[in-house]
Order: sequence, then structure tokens, then C-alpha cells
Amino acid sequence: VDGQAFDKAILEHDVTPRYKFYVSLISQRNSATSFFGLSLRSLPRQYSTPFFWSPGDLDFLKGTALANSVRDITAALKSESELCLPLLYHGVPKLFSTSIQFQNYQWANSTHTSRGFPIELNTNDTNIILKHCG
Repeated sequence: VDGQAFDKAILEHDVTPRYKFYVSLISQRNSATSFFGLSLRSLPRQYSTPFFWSPGDLDFLKGTALANSVRDITAALKSESELCLPLLYHGVPKLFSTSIQFQNYQWANSTHTSRGFPIELNTNDTNIILKHCG
């Protein structure tokens, strides 16, 4: 993925900095030539957090604050990905494959929140990873 083309494609659409960062993580993980690709591919495909649990396992959390949090965050991530992914698929098909699914977005969220990335992102923060695309 060409970093400048990626950045331009994202900036042309009304997407959040978090979304831009997550799609960058996914794209770089899937790129054989990405500067960060090898490192991102070494991370787990799924995490042991409740976001990756089966519905049956999540039933054990019913009535807890954690269950409510997982439900609310998952709904927000689904909403954001359902709004933004089609813009990128159709607007810039050369850069964004329809193979990017919600599970990838969920992986990027867990990678972001379980690693040393900043919690709050602004547009300039995402450029750190975009500089090394390609």
C-alpha cells in the first residue's frame, strides 16, 4: 500500500483518526512489503479478551459491567466499520480490498488497545505508521 495514496484516500472521506489507524494496521499486516508487516503478522490473530469469545462464553458475563462494555464497544466498532468500509471499498478499490471485514477491524482495535499505541489519536499520530507503507 502506497502511504501517500492511502493517506489521500482516507482524508477524502469523513472517517475518524481511529478508523484511519485501524485500516492502516490491517492493510500493513496484509502487505508483504510493509515496513511494519512482519511485526504486525507476528501478533496474535485473535486475543483472549471477551471481544473474541463465543456467544456461549459471553453468557457467563451476563449482568456484569464487563458484559455491557463488550456489547457497547462491539456495537460501536460494528457501526463504525459498516459506515466506513464501503466508502473505502468503492471509493478506492485499488487500495482497499473487500477482504477487510469486521473481524479484521476488531483485531486492529484489540491490537491498538493492548499495545503501546496512544489511546487518543489525532490525524498526525496515524502518519507515523503510514510513512512506512509500501
